[in-house]
Amino acid sequence: MDFLRQQLAPISGAAWAAVEAEIAGVLRTRLSSRKLVDVDGPKGFDFSALNLGRVETPENQSGRVQFGVRQVLPLVEVRVPFELDQWELDNLSRGADDVNFDPAVEAAIQLASFEERAVYSGFSPGGIQGLSSAKHHEALSWNRDAETLPKLVAAGLARFREQGVDGPYALVLDTKSYRELSAAGDNYPPRKRLLRTLEGEIIHAPDVPKPMLLSLRGGDFRTTLGQDCSLGYDGHTSTHLKLYVTETFTFRMTGPEAVIRFE
Repeated sequence: MDFLRQQLAPISGAAWAAVEAEIAGVLRTRLSSRKLVDVDGPKGFDFSALNLGRVETPENQSGRVQFGVRQVLPLVEVRVPFELDQWELDNLSRGADDVNFDPAVEAAIQLASFEERAVYSGFSPGGIQGLSSAKHHEALSWNRDAETLPKLVAAGLARFREQGVDGPYALVLDTKSYRELSAAGDNYPPRKRLLRTLEGEIIHAPDVPKPMLLSLRGGDFRTTLGQDCSLGYDGHTSTHLKLYVTETFTFRMTGPEAVIRFE
């Protein structure tokens, strides 16, 4: 039996597919980091750790027999439970097109936010160092005056090119910075000037702690998926269906020179 236990859920296949579709739409919107980093997988639920290709050998070993411990990065398993009204789901079979999926949407947002925070800010229990921990370049001072942002980004791109960090590039903005940029300007919006300077993308990331400039040349950061975001069944009562969204993943940064932070 599949560990998601879909076969045990007392709802139709069409209802299950409708919940999955609602969740997938949220994840496509909220998982901004997957547009920026290499994604490896999914490798399956039984894939538990990423091989780092290194061995740690303790010092001062006595005796003829020596040992070392292979280094791995464990995957983090995330699960967000929620409940849906069974009668409301049955309304799908009756032809309703306004079924309330809000609990599923909220669970999907929370799942995406967990992955996003791990990628951008790190997750120490899982051994994940986030993009904001990159210290190869000195951080640049962020200026909220949208008119000056093209010059600020140009300075960051110059740093990249001086050190041979190719593009394409992306500017990652938190919600406040993204809204300020979108609202600025009258005749020729700063956003358009910024895109010309960047020659890349501007990405809205609600969970990024501070703006950052990234190279998208590839090979510098990677999210590894075991079980990709999935819907599972956990039980039911006479009135409600108990479901959950889950995934297993880890993130690794091997090229901190491809990140410039703004403070």
